Amino acid sequence: MDNAMEKREQTPAGVLQRWFGYGAFRTGQEGIIGAILAGREVLAILPTGGGKSVCFQVPALLLPGYTLVISPLISLMQDQVANLRARGIAAAHVDSLMGRYTYHKALYDAGQRQFKFLYTSPERLQNRDFQHFARRNPPCFVVVDEAHCVSQWGHDFRPGYLRIPEFLDLLPARPRYAGFTATATPHVRQDMIRHLALRNPLVQVHGFDRPNLFLAKRHPGNRDRALLDEVERLEGRCGIIYCATHRAVEHVTDLLHRRGLSAARYHAGLSVAERRDTGQRFAAGDIDMVAATSAFGMGIDRGDVSFVLHYNMPASLEEYYQEAGRAGRNGEEARCLLFYSEEDRAVNARLLRSQPRPEHGLRLLDSMWRYCRWDGCLRNFLLQYFGEETAGPCGHCGNCGS
Repeated sequence: MDNAMEKREQTPAGVLQRWFGYGAFRTGQEGIIGAILAGREVLAILPTGGGKSVCFQVPALLLPGYTLVISPLISLMQDQVANLRARGIAAAHVDSLMGRYTYHKALYDAGQRQFKFLYTSPERLQNRDFQHFARRNPPCFVVVDEAHCVSQWGHDFRPGYLRIPEFLDLLPARPRYAGFTATATPHVRQDMIRHLALRNPLVQVHGFDRPNLFLAKRHPGNRDRALLDEVERLEGRCGIIYCATHRAVEHVTDLLHRRGLSAARYHAGLSVAERRDTGQRFAAGDIDMVAATSAFGMGIDRGDVSFVLHYNMPASLEEYYQEAGRAGRNGEEARCLLFYSEEDRAVNARLLRSQPRPEHGLRLLDSMWRYCRWDGCLRNFLLQYFGEETAGPCGHCGNCGS
């Protein structure tokens, strides 16, 4: 390798080309990467499909030592690690399902600089063995993925996220530090800065408007008939059908199979092996349609998803837009259709009222219901909810009539 090529590979653009195969950054990515490399703390809100993983993976590959990524789901960690390894990048994760030997072996290898990325959960940071490891082998960069989980105003509050600053204080020196999420209202952004104890962060909010997504909603009298009509019209294309419960996933899968349509299923009641197989086959393009609960899709980088259907109404706009945003990641036209009913609203409200502090969840549900009943531009409704400016009606959603 000549000197010029070697020098290029030590730049963000060179890393992007060599390890990820992209010739150029998307809008907003370079500013985030440059800030991280300059030592500035960052809070980045990039929508699903906006390339947020690249924003921390590229600088991590240019920094010495390893990067610790804090992630809320074991399945998400596994997917991210598998994606990195498939690119030839050394990565590992540690989680609560590991045997003692496997867990300690992963930490030992990380201490021996065998990995560039180590993924774990926020709760693991309170484990004494892990704290001892981190003090002796401090990360050069700490990334908080799904950072909205730190906010009680968010849709996925996780108390373990609140203790991340305590973990940072245990380290010999403060590492580079950044938080990433796909959906956050202005209120939640302020919560993330405060509760993650980010110091004078660069706050980058980019690209909630996805013009290639056609957003629509329906209140069908017969939901099953409406779903079959839609799927048959879209047959041969790649898509995800989101359902609220395990039972609904089984019902939809059976409905499709009885109609002679091929679809896999995915929910937490299935074996780990089946879920892993479905995720891998979908990512590889071996299957094109999955009926699933909300966990499916996280970490799966498939660009040709051309439709996302919601068989049930989610409990929040954050959840809805994150899932809908898994369509059209290649920039091509994609369809996002939401079915809703008063029964969906009642079921979600009943579940929320059974929780210790239901008030905020019920407010999020009210916003979701207002979207369902909205007769103006759907795109503008979402953009205003997430704090972005709007111009006029988009002309390209179910309510705008195009």
